Amino acid sequence: MSRPITPAPASEAVNIQEHALPALLDERQVAALTGFSVPWLRARRYSDHDGPPFVKIGDGRRASVRYPRDLLFQWINTLSAEARP
Repeated sequence: MSRPITPAPASEAVNIQEHALPALLDERQVAALTGFSVPWLRARRYSDHDGPPFVKIGDGRRASVRYPRDLLFQWINTLSAEARP
């Protein structure tokens, strides 16, 4: 059973210009941006996939995981829209 997705409160959100970020973000950058922990991001990749969209670069278990910036911001906007009454 998955826990509901809860983004960081706006007061804790990182104020950053979207285009100042690289096109592909690593999990630490995504954790800092969203307020979700690295273990939470990893759990979502391995289980129900209700976390942000990601890509694997390489093959096998040692493949690098990256989060496409544009898809990440779309996912964040989806969360914000779902939270609105």
